[in-house]
Amino acid sequence: MGVLENLTEDLKRYQTELAKLLNAIPKEKITELIENIPSDLSMGSMILCSCQDGFLVFIKNQFNHKYSIEYQDEMQKMMTEVFDERSKEIFTFYDPLTLFVSFGHKVQFGTQPKDQFKDNVFVLLVEDIPGSRLYPEYSKILLIGSCFYENGDFNPLEMAERDFQNALSKKNLKSKNRALDVLSKFEVLIDNAQNEEDIQKFLNDHPYIIQPNYESVLIKPKISNKYVADYAFSIRKHGTLDWTFVEIEASSKKIFTAKSLFRTEFTQAKGQLLEWDDYIAQNIKFLKDDYPSLHKPNYTLVFGRNSEIDDYRRGILRSEFGNSSNRNFSTYDDLIENFKALIERLNF
Repeated sequence: MGVLENLTEDLKRYQTELAKLLNAIPKEKITELIENIPSDLSMGSMILCSCQDGFLVFIKNQFNHKYSIEYQDEMQKMMTEVFDERSKEIFTFYDPLTLFVSFGHKVQFGTQPKDQFKDNVFVLLVEDIPGSRLYPEYSKILLIGSCFYENGDFNPLEMAERDFQNALSKKNLKSKNRALDVLSKFEVLIDNAQNEEDIQKFLNDHPYIIQPNYESVLIKPKISNKYVADYAFSIRKHGTLDWTFVEIEASSKKIFTAKSLFRTEFTQAKGQLLEWDDYIAQNIKFLKDDYPSLHKPNYTLVFGRNSEIDDYRRGILRSEFGNSSNRNFSTYDDLIENFKALIERLNF
């Protein structure tokens, strides 16, 4: 098959995988997730433009799963030129009930160096202001560089999973302003909290700080009569559920002694993850009623602050956790920085 035929099959597979991920979650969560037709989950018909430097793909703001593709030859133009020519059309929003039409802020690439995009793939999401009932005709636009695609770097499954996880994160965070407000309050709390209970109470209301793209979260989940985690998150990957059990400790607790040895409290906390793992491995079939699809869970310890960690101590932590396939460690500062980065990355 030629390049265009291969790309057609990859685009169909991308939408098929996205539909599979969506249909694998409970029906009530699907309704909640697609209530405002998030651009990340658009699976409508496509327009595929063949350009000088790659392929420009316009995906309609629909969930019809028909995967129809209209081909347009734009080989005399660059991808950005075609985008700019259609900018007015792209940023036209409509109400599907009243057919009321509104024109949004038109965005264009303008003058760009030739071949700038041929080695990459870019995903542009078109959305109206949060909470609006106005929708764009094309809500997801892909710029797929020719070299990027011909090198075999376009992965439909990875792309579908990324879009699905982004949609879950946006649902959980609600809005950018809300997320920024939560972040600000969390930073103040971490600087002043003296016990784990204050932090736990806050995270109970805002668990997405730990795991933004969760499908479900359990608070104080029971592993056994002896073991109780602080949280258990289910995350959908490759069409199935992955589970992560989380232990948090007070942000005021220290990780290291003056001689850069692990303090007793930290040793006990990280040892608890190993005990959970051993118990679950031996009793996994009895736990699947409480944790569907449980197979090899992950474990995360949240403990301490970055202020006591220099390069040498970070190396010690890397040696402790880096060789494990399912044990992870974060300081509270790591949570804050990761949450900040997520807020900036997500367009919502």
